[in-house]
Amino acid sequence: MSDGTTTLMTYSINGNSQDYITGLGHANDIALMSNGGNYYMYVVTMATTGASLVKLQYVGTTYTEVGSYTITYGGAEKAMSGVKIIEKTASDADFLFKLGTSYYKGTLGLTAPSGTIAVTNIFNLDVADAPVDGATVSGIDTWASQGIGYSDGLLYHIVTNDNVSIVLVYQSVLDFYDDPQSPAPTLASDPTLSFRVTSSTYSALFEIEGVGVASGTLWFGANRATTSGGANHDCVCTFNGYVAS
Repeated sequence: MSDGTTTLMTYSINGNSQDYITGLGHANDIALMSNGGNYYMYVVTMATTGASLVKLQYVGTTYTEVGSYTITYGGAEKAMSGVKIIEKTASDADFLFKLGTSYYKGTLGLTAPSGTIAVTNIFNLDVADAPVDGATVSGIDTWASQGIGYSDGLLYHIVTNDNVSIVLVYQSVLDFYDDPQSPAPTLASDPTLSFRVTSSTYSALFEIEGVGVASGTLWFGANRATTSGGANHDCVCTFNGYVAS
């Protein structure tokens, strides 16, 4: 789907096709991975109990569920709202999870169909004091926290409020992933890379839910609406001219 077209995927269960899958909860964020010539999506459900992470395999425009996992922290089941894969070895995938402003690491076997992922808190983010366009934003720590992006050591943390989306960028997070500290440190954002998008066209809602970097281009998925309660104009789009350095 790299040609810019929109394709509706279908869910296959026991050889039967359905328009959608149940059991993904809020499905707030996904991480993509290829392994052995196969392609997978890992979805965080935001469920506190049961399946916190679901693994889907997709072929063309059809996907099937091939894994379901519980996430625990300190022995208790925990919901997550963001997920990305930091590294893949011959046997495991190393995940970065997020809930609110707290980030966690966890490992899962590449072929495991089920199981429990015990995570460790590796860092937290200072969002309240994060400068955007040269100044802090009043109440930003109460805005809705969305999915996350990760590329080349840069973490993209998204918060939204009505028709305003802010992407806070944090540097060198891989250092804390590879060498966790206790207690987990609180990181400050990079004011030169963080940015705000305020939409006048979609004045009722412009909610960036996730970002990804591919070949130097910053992609984002967003919920958009021109009027409250009106038709949605959801999109997968790119930012022109954004350079992460």
